[in-house]
Amino acid sequence: MAKLTFTDFGQASSAAFMGDFGDREHILAGGAQLDSTAAFPGTEGNYTITVNDAAAAAGDTALGVVALPVSIPAGTTLDFGGEFATIATTAAAAATSLVVEPLGEAIADASTATYDSLVDTNVVPAGTLVGRTNAQRLAGDPFGPAADADDEVYIMVHDVDLKNANEDDRVDIELVRHGSLIKYNFLPSWAGSSSGLKTKLYAAYQIIKG
Repeated sequence: MAKLTFTDFGQASSAAFMGDFGDREHILAGGAQLDSTAAFPGTEGNYTITVNDAAAAAGDTALGVVALPVSIPAGTTLDFGGEFATIATTAAAAATSLVVEPLGEAIADASTATYDSLVDTNVVPAGTLVGRTNAQRLAGDPFGPAADADDEVYIMVHDVDLKNANEDDRVDIELVRHGSLIKYNFLPSWAGSSSGLKTKLYAAYQIIKG
């Protein structure tokens, strides 16, 4: 199982989105496990990003898209056939809206851009939302990508490499304990999360702006 390593002061360093020390009071003791075969981003490569926004005008800071096949980091510029959009906040895989720098010009609906992923997308990043239903919990199933139908939703503390999965296709992870302080503007999965998942996060954590 996953384990925690503490300093002599009983606390570990924490990610930017955590408003509390990364100690046993704010990280679930004993860790948890993730299903490495679940619908997380696959291998690195080229991905097509498609606009799904009939009203994307110059100056807009949000751009609707077809569910992203992979996470896209902040600072990435996408070329939609000569019309450009720069990602302002890291977008999670499956996100349907991008937070962008003010668009210089309108971008037509159904326009496409090619995103060349330069990172190992076998790594699920810290801050990813994971979840499962009560039935899955009682069955001892591992966590998968968080969904609106999940009864329990948690935030991952550290990056996890899916290549480290065991023979049961499970990989150890550590989760932020419910009730902890979370700075939503530093949480990479926040912008791309559905309103349903955000409601679950508000109920489970103390959500603030950092």
